[in-house]
Amino acid sequence: MRDFLVVTIAALTAPMASAQDTWETARGDHARTGDSRVQVDPQNLTKVWSTGNDVSAARIVGDRIVARYRGNDGTRIQCFDASTGNVQWSVPTSYLSDPPEVFGDYVAYTDGAQGSAVLTVASLATGQTIATFGGLDAMNGSVMALPKGGQNFDLILATSSGGRKFKFNGTSLSADWQTSMSLGGDTTPTLAGGYALFAGVGHYYSVNLQTGIKNMFHEGNVSGGGGTMAAFDEVNSRVFIRGIQSLEKRGVLSAFKMTTQGSYSKLWDFDVAQDFGAPAISADGDVFVVDRNRLVRFDGATGAIEAESAALSAFDQAPVLSNGLVWVGTPQGAQAFDTGSLGLVATLPSKPQAGFECEMNMFAVSGETFCTYSQYGSGFGKEGLTVYAVPEPSATMLALALVPLVRKARRKPALRVEESTDAKSDEADPGLTHLYRL
Repeated sequence: MRDFLVVTIAALTAPMASAQDTWETARGDHARTGDSRVQVDPQNLTKVWSTGNDVSAARIVGDRIVARYRGNDGTRIQCFDASTGNVQWSVPTSYLSDPPEVFGDYVAYTDGAQGSAVLTVASLATGQTIATFGGLDAMNGSVMALPKGGQNFDLILATSSGGRKFKFNGTSLSADWQTSMSLGGDTTPTLAGGYALFAGVGHYYSVNLQTGIKNMFHEGNVSGGGGTMAAFDEVNSRVFIRGIQSLEKRGVLSAFKMTTQGSYSKLWDFDVAQDFGAPAISADGDVFVVDRNRLVRFDGATGAIEAESAALSAFDQAPVLSNGLVWVGTPQGAQAFDTGSLGLVATLPSKPQAGFECEMNMFAVSGETFCTYSQYGSGFGKEGLTVYAVPEPSATMLALALVPLVRKARRKPALRVEESTDAKSDEADPGLTHLYRL
């Protein structure tokens, strides 16, 4: 405890370094935690620009914001200057259903329909195409790009027929494994040690990243359209999935515990009103979801409800954490809540278009930019980005940032996860070497 307090207080005497100062992928990291760990003071944000309609799903890296455009005049990938909003490049696509993935000096995205879909890797600097791989089944979600050293990356993605792995060497793409799975229509893979998690409708899989061998750890009596995204708690080797489990359970938040490499056992279930709206996982293992017009914090180990917010107008939300705050989109705008009490801290007002209501806000956070995505109504032509500059954190925000760390110190022992190819206890996270210290 003494070491924890000394380290924390020392860190709080200066702006705290972020564990993640970019937002290059869905939910901010490949574990899909939605936890940015970046200081965002909602009382001290400066709006710098907005896009108007049609732009969504921002990815932030350095001074660039890469986003998806879906309008009545077509679809495309666009890159903006984060400070000014000026379009640096724009690349037309034939059918862009899923957001891009930014990795290294590259952008990856999928484009096209069943049987003719194309995986594309382009230059982050110019948008120019570097490599493509065509003739694929329809893509189901965003690409997951994993670094392998130098300019080499493994690209993992879901299609209508299952999971695929491709290798990219800086100039070309080559196919690796292909694994048949029942995934539905919107599945984005999640990194869990040496495995990728795929969550389809009623079917949840863990796939070995090297071999493509799959393990289905949940099978329900339903399949088809839809799909979702798992969230992985690396420290505690727990997986959280909000989705359709079966015909009887069409909205469930489920928790699983890793038992051996790539295998999971059920911890708990909680019935939720809707089957989508990804959970967020805090550094101390708490889980945040929006359910029945309230924000709820669960104990990740037991499923016990630890706190609930007052009633709010939110639907199908994917909360985002930023060091002491949890953000939720509502018709009133982007609202920030204290992670401990779930009391409302601030609201960034939205400006709904005439005749439409704001349904959701999604957030992308980096060390320099806080970017909100607001959707009005449904369908194309009703989306837009509003971008705020993030200043140095205030004393109040530094104090808020201490709250989850104090809770973590009270709950979690030190945990060392050793790299191994052999089955370990359920405390081990295979294929990783990390030291977690209080």
